[in-house]
Amino acid sequence: MKPCIKCGSTDRKKNGQCKPCATAATVAWQKLNHDKINASRLAKASVLENREKHRIRCAEWRKNNPEKSKESSRLYYQNNTDKERIRAVTWKQKNPSAVKCRQMVRSAWKKNNPELCRVYRQNRRAKVLLSGGKLSNGLAEKLLKLQRGMCACCKQVLEKYHLDHRMPLALEGLNTDENIQLLCPKCNRQKSAKHPVDFMQELGFLI
Repeated sequence: MKPCIKCGSTDRKKNGQCKPCATAATVAWQKLNHDKINASRLAKASVLENREKHRIRCAEWRKNNPEKSKESSRLYYQNNTDKERIRAVTWKQKNPSAVKCRQMVRSAWKKNNPELCRVYRQNRRAKVLLSGGKLSNGLAEKLLKLQRGMCACCKQVLEKYHLDHRMPLALEGLNTDENIQLLCPKCNRQKSAKHPVDFMQELGFLI
């Protein structure tokens, strides 16, 4: 190992110097550049202050322009689908307790807002009728045999299951037998109205 360029010690850490020499050099530079350090700290404080002002200004704009804000968000997610999918999956993996807490809050909200839930079900029923399709009797039992009693996504044994539209009704999917699969409640909640390819990529099954 090459020795320290200042004291000759073989315990060299970085920039060709050992740790004590590197520390001494840093302290000496800080003493000679006190004004630069203060200016840098003031600049960082200014950036943080302006960032907060910008956040407040953006929040007010979104509040006063809900339609434009919604359209802007839609365009952003369309142009950054992969980035947002990766960000969402990473966040869920790092925050399992927060995910569980959200699920509990969602369940409590549904329990406390039965009227809004009823309106949602009616709207969904209208989408089903608009698609023009009709499911056959005994479809769930047939799919259980075809899927060997496993969830179509996670392949876990189905103790409880939901009938899921492969291509969501929100994406103009049809309400027909060919567009139905059985999912476990967890996968069905995660999939929601996502495109099937996007959802499977999010789970890491497709590239």
